[in-house]
Amino acid sequence: MQKEIDLNELYEEMDPLVTKTLSRICYFYKNSHPSDFEDILQEVRLDVFKSLPKLLSIANDEQSLTRII
Repeated sequence: MQKEIDLNELYEEMDPLVTKTLSRICYFYKNSHPSDFEDILQEVRLDVFKSLPKLLSIANDEQSLTRII
């Protein structure tokens, strides 16, 4: 029997990874357009959260989920 996964808790664990990765990808944009970057970051975070159920169906374990994200 598989244990129930709390999506909120899972996302809280993944959020630093999402934020750090996006900050690296958008480094120059983040510094030149900080308010726009915050909007983009919020959109990406929301999209990742919404897609977690689908991503969980693809991932084999936590490590593969991290790679997918």
